Amino acid sequence: MKISADFEMIKKTWEDFVVSGNVGHHVRKPIIDSWLRCQQAGLDPRALNRTPTVSEENFRKRLEQNQLLLDVSIPFMVELQEFVNTSGFSTTLTDPNGVILELICDQAILKEAFTKNLVRGSIWNEHMAGTNATGLAIDLLQPIQVIGAEHYYECYHELTCSAAPILDANGKLLGVMDMAGPKEMAYPHTLGMVVAATKAISRQLCIAESHRQVDLTNHYLRTLIDSLTDGVVAVDLKGKIIGINSQGAKILKTTTFESYGKNILEIMDGETILDHNGDVPPSFEEKDKHIITKSKKINCLINSKLILHDNGTVAGAVATLKDLDKTIQVSEKAKRKGTRFTFDDIIGESSELLRSVHLSQIAAKGSATVLLEGESGTGKEMFAQAIHNAHQSDQPFIAINCAGIPE
Repeated sequence: MKISADFEMIKKTWEDFVVSGNVGHHVRKPIIDSWLRCQQAGLDPRALNRTPTVSEENFRKRLEQNQLLLDVSIPFMVELQEFVNTSGFSTTLTDPNGVILELICDQAILKEAFTKNLVRGSIWNEHMAGTNATGLAIDLLQPIQVIGAEHYYECYHELTCSAAPILDANGKLLGVMDMAGPKEMAYPHTLGMVVAATKAISRQLCIAESHRQVDLTNHYLRTLIDSLTDGVVAVDLKGKIIGINSQGAKILKTTTFESYGKNILEIMDGETILDHNGDVPPSFEEKDKHIITKSKKINCLINSKLILHDNGTVAGAVATLKDLDKTIQVSEKAKRKGTRFTFDDIIGESSELLRSVHLSQIAAKGSATVLLEGESGTGKEMFAQAIHNAHQSDQPFIAINCAGIPE
């Protein structure tokens, strides 16, 4: 059913407005308000308006900024256009400023569309194109249909336009979809189709944004867990590893890549650190435990926690691992006062270096004064600290710059 619009009455009202400024009572208030704004802006309603276009570089940036909007909207635009195929309609998608990002239309009206500058990159807000459905949808944030002489510019009086805004979950304008065609083809269901499409697009964009937020949260959590000094391992109910940080992989003498998807029993040579059979076991307590990996026996401090479904059934478990051997090493290093090098830190294979290390280890066992000689930068202080830490790490190491002592 077509809209019973009195085209002649609307046209006469438009002419009275243009000539004398009278608005009458035959045109809707949003249309009249738009006419008045256009008039105050100095727009000539009888001019052959060709809406301006943004520069190629500006248009490219807008496409990049609205890529998700385009990806979600274009399938809906194609489907809408199929409903009105060969009827002289075009479907456009604009950004919040009214710049056309995408245009789909019948091949038969391409020339006419180009004449009206209905092309990608052209600006169809009210300031540039006068009263039109896209411009009003931007201003009102509501769906609207503009028919015939309701358009401010006379050159658009043969058109009908149906537009609806695309909003995010907070009501922010993301873009506008518009279907335009001959005014004689003005149907109320045309606007209904556009509204249904824009609502579906808004829902899809909300879902995409929710997924993006979840991905971002997961990225933060992965980064946080990976920065922990303790190892973290997560397994499902069957013991399959579904998460492990780099420290956990290091403690278990494996890699995160090799661990994912494997059963924890494979890595730990048949011994599990997450002792449950699907039933809720007694609460876990932090305890020391020897872990047998494929290559080495590791002394660990383990703290395991169950992951439960809402109904209380076990979904899996997470364990933190602290390498006690490393902890002891760190503790020993913390005891050193003013030093950080031991003989283990002196790395090399030359016979001269190995001989120097051997002699220094012998000297470290006694209480005699040791004289170290060598060129600057050859590591004399490293040897001095190593000798000191061999048997006196609990005593202060005092370094004196003899060159700085006055004669």
